[in-house]
Amino acid sequence: SLQSGSMSPDWAWDAKSIIAASPAAAGLTALWRLDLASRSWTRITSGLFNDERPAWSPDGARVAFSRADSDGVRHIFVCDAAGGNVRQLTSGTSDEQHPAWDPTEMRIVYTRTGTDGDQDLYSVGLDGSSPRVVLDSSENEWDPCFSRDGRYLAFAQGNEATDVEVMVLNVRGDTIANITQAPGSREWDPTFSPDGTRI
Repeated sequence: SLQSGSMSPDWAWDAKSIIAASPAAAGLTALWRLDLASRSWTRITSGLFNDERPAWSPDGARVAFSRADSDGVRHIFVCDAAGGNVRQLTSGTSDEQHPAWDPTEMRIVYTRTGTDGDQDLYSVGLDGSSPRVVLDSSENEWDPCFSRDGRYLAFAQGNEATDVEVMVLNVRGDTIANITQAPGSREWDPTFSPDGTRI
């Protein structure tokens, strides 16, 4: 079972492990990996940070996550699934979180919140190079999630306080569909089924 206080669990693609953000010392959070066969937990990040929103790479070798700096601003990091080799991919004054692996380009899509509070989707290479806009609209977008074949990108869009819908971007056709269509309600944090037929 998950440790008490665990947040944002993410299944490995081979369904043999779960990674989650769990409480650490001094009220901070670290990333822990649960091996389902042995039911054993292993801490994979350390230090006086808040590590959150882990996301497995498709090959299970790495984990993307957000880490808050001393000012509380979050950026996107990657580490080995066994721990170690922590690398920072983004920087600056904008808050960046909710990483999701693009399985076709091996880039990471994430939510970027500008100084004006507007949330949009960006992507960055695994070496921190070539950051670029994925979706920047008049609405807020966050919680990106790819289908395993990389054809579709689901995300939340709207005003978190009043109306949030789950949208799906057809990456190849560059078209967006509203799949919840429930005005006045709030749905977010979408996740695809392994076969990509359900969310």
